[in-house]
Amino acid sequence: MDENEVCEYTQTDIRKLVASDDQALSQLKKDATKSRRIILDSVRDHVVSNLHGKETPFAIWKTPLDLI
Repeated sequence: MDENEVCEYTQTDIRKLVASDDQALSQLKKDATKSRRIILDSVRDHVVSNLHGKETPFAIWKTPLDLI
């Protein structure tokens, strides 16, 4: 996450992040998608189906392991 500079998306809900213009909003969406992909690629296959319904990387990251 640090290497891809998207760590903030696991610490803050994307819905709370604010973009100043269309280009910034586009970058937020792109980075959130990258963050989501990194998380989903990092978990075991049987867990992925339980995380796909989560809307944001933050929601995925905060999902308690006992619910997976």
